[in-house]
Amino acid sequence: MRHVNAGVTCQSCHGQIQAQGIDGADAASYKPVEQYTSLNMGWCINCHVNGYKPAEGAKLAGLTVTPEMEKAEPRKARYDCAVCHY
Repeated sequence: MRHVNAGVTCQSCHGQIQAQGIDGADAASYKPVEQYTSLNMGWCINCHVNGYKPAEGAKLAGLTVTPEMEKAEPRKARYDCAVCHY
């Protein structure tokens, strides 16, 4: 919920989820759900330290990227232990 509220797209961490699972009216068109990234602690901390670029997340989600998004500085987050391990 924190990531969604901060504007991080699901695809940034979970890949092209809109193209995974059942695609269509029946299970015959099932596309396996795949793990997009390692989602380990180091991977998460890297994003918190280096920042999240809204334009990149929007591109992954298939959203329109505005010039303002392209110019925006990366959003950074705290990376002390209590942020995730509460």
